[in-house]
Amino acid sequence: MLPELAGIQATGFQLFHTIARADVAVIFGPQVFIAASGAFTVMALYLLIARLALKRKSAELTVGA
Repeated sequence: MLPELAGIQATGFQLFHTIARADVAVIFGPQVFIAASGAFTVMALYLLIARLALKRKSAELTVGA
């Protein structure tokens, strides 16, 4: 159990360390905006289909999106 916990903590530290040393232009490059627009497009499509075709309630839409 202790090695697993140490591995989980080390993964978070490694991620923070890598992002802290990275260039901001590289992190917020065009790939981020493409991924975000794709995610929002899929979310909007789900909301439309679930609301209009499946007649889901607002709470169910929130969990699904």
